[in-house]
Amino acid sequence: MNFKRKIRYVAIAGLLTAGVLLMLALLGDPFFYLHQSIAAPVIRLWIEKQNQASMNALANVSISNSSLVVMDKIASDASVKKRFVTSAAFISSDDLTSGCQLFVMQSPAAQGQTISTRSLQNTDNGVCDQQISGFHFSDDDKQLVLELKHVLTEAREIILYARSGEKYQLTNRVAGRLVRPRSFTADHAILFYDTSEMRDRSCVIMQLQDSAWKCALSKADLPANAPGTAVAMFRARNTRQSWVIISAYLHDAGKVYQFDSIKGRSRFRDTGIDGVDQLAATHEGFIYADSIPSDELKTARKIRLQLYLPDQAINSLLSAAETQLDWSGYGSGAFVLLRDHSGNKLWAANDTGLQQLPLSPSLQQEKQLALSNLHYGMQPRVRIENEAGESSDGWIDARGNFVELAYSKFPFELRIEKFLAQSRDGTLVPCTWIAKKSSAQAIPGIVRVYGAYGAVLKGEVDALSAAVLENQIGYLLAHVRGGGEQGKFWENAGKAKNKENTIFDTQACMQAGMEKQLIQKGKILLQGSSAGAIPAMLTALRNPDVVAGAWLDTPYLDGSGSHHNLPEDNEEYGDVAKENEFNQRKKLTPYLQLLTPGQSSGRFLLTCGAQDKITPAWHCTKTHAAIKRYPPNKASFLWVSNTTHFIGNPYSVEERDKNKIALQFILGTLQR
Repeated sequence: MNFKRKIRYVAIAGLLTAGVLLMLALLGDPFFYLHQSIAAPVIRLWIEKQNQASMNALANVSISNSSLVVMDKIASDASVKKRFVTSAAFISSDDLTSGCQLFVMQSPAAQGQTISTRSLQNTDNGVCDQQISGFHFSDDDKQLVLELKHVLTEAREIILYARSGEKYQLTNRVAGRLVRPRSFTADHAILFYDTSEMRDRSCVIMQLQDSAWKCALSKADLPANAPGTAVAMFRARNTRQSWVIISAYLHDAGKVYQFDSIKGRSRFRDTGIDGVDQLAATHEGFIYADSIPSDELKTARKIRLQLYLPDQAINSLLSAAETQLDWSGYGSGAFVLLRDHSGNKLWAANDTGLQQLPLSPSLQQEKQLALSNLHYGMQPRVRIENEAGESSDGWIDARGNFVELAYSKFPFELRIEKFLAQSRDGTLVPCTWIAKKSSAQAIPGIVRVYGAYGAVLKGEVDALSAAVLENQIGYLLAHVRGGGEQGKFWENAGKAKNKENTIFDTQACMQAGMEKQLIQKGKILLQGSSAGAIPAMLTALRNPDVVAGAWLDTPYLDGSGSHHNLPEDNEEYGDVAKENEFNQRKKLTPYLQLLTPGQSSGRFLLTCGAQDKITPAWHCTKTHAAIKRYPPNKASFLWVSNTTHFIGNPYSVEERDKNKIALQFILGTLQR
């Protein structure tokens, strides 16, 4: 083979490789696809090298024994905490080191029966790679379904059980997925599926028949005026009447239909009710919430709780500001919690309307009382929680007293201070400071922010937070616009064209915290996970004299790429198909800003999962490279776990390793 021919072959091979990489990039994440390909050994070796480099760079930062004791204490409490849930069963750890779980039933039908995930999978390596990600009992409690998810590949499997006497026996297992609200009816064993994982894309609901899945409801069966093909099914216990919400996308608001049990041809009856994303089925009808029209950008949204009964006028049960009304469905109705100027009030809502339930004087005045989600049981499950995430979980007895079942608390007293900070446009932004009670004034601190998709930012009682607080470092929670802290108007004021408000609001909380002598200038870290990485990183880049750096976990850092282009993402960040909105997305893309010399002057830790399909590891790796590209920049540390978007088991080896690296980074940055 002559020299020219060799050059030609090398060029062709190079073009083919470039073409493959381009195709993978267009698919979304070349890192993920390479990690699954024949290049996996090379990628894993590269990951190990990067992780080892971060470990070596942070090796001189020691973690005190007291920090380790606190971390172990919280991990142990959290394991006990798993024993409280608001349904007919709970999930607890079987073995912390292996990641195996116990499914413990507490329904009257099978009190105390346990199922170990160890018995449902091959554990030759001593580790349970599959964990319970969902479960549901049938309407008559005669059947049970568990969903298992592989912690690395996210592959789902459904395990079916049937009750024989007082025990549930395994009857079948198939590949598949349960999706909220996990409709599972005893008469036809119908499971509500995520159609994106089914081979038959024309099917909406699948039915298990003779160990095989059959289509029980297809898209062609849906009514002609339906707003989409995503179906959520609801049914009260011991009834055959079903209600469905049909919407364009799963979890979106949609139209409500009365749905006949599947016997031959499916039949729908339009209730005339639209804009609903959640309902609680009663024996005869259903309970739902809708909005009282308002100017969403200026006033808090008002919601009404409504009762629908077929062929009757809609009964409005009550109305209140969104942040004051909490409701949760149970077997044949809903519990409703309302807080007004006189305190808390609790009702049971069903076909007959509202019946007020007793509350003890202390619970009536408890400011942090909230309903927990209910899937089973007739007693209201509640949680009393403070701003730091400390909580007591239990239920309310017949006399209105709180019966505590489990708690989640730090092993030391806290100082919690709430205050308002004035943002750039004059808006007052809620901020929460959390520190050990014994801490001095103006201490190093971590500013947490999220500000997207209407999510509420709360404190967390986890092993890492406890160790951080133990080291005299505080947390400042910035409840910025884009979140759901003050209703829909607050969410809308921080999305799309208003997205930059999340950064202005974060800066406002940080500045107010310094003025109040809570957090120390120059000893501040920003922390953001997933979508929260955008305001966290950009706040750090815009305030180099104040901020020492940022920790970005499973971060979304490049809004100009092929990810996060679903309708809900375009609504949140701006439509990529519209030039002006796409330019706005690029303006608020941390990765693109880092390609300019001199933009990074802090220390950054980027932690991500190699199996993450939501915010791929590619976001981490290329941002890490961009930070280190220019010599004046201080430092960037990269940690890649072999996990998905969020580590499924918070007590796994991967989580402990990540916590250790994160704690070393935090201490090394704030205690320098």
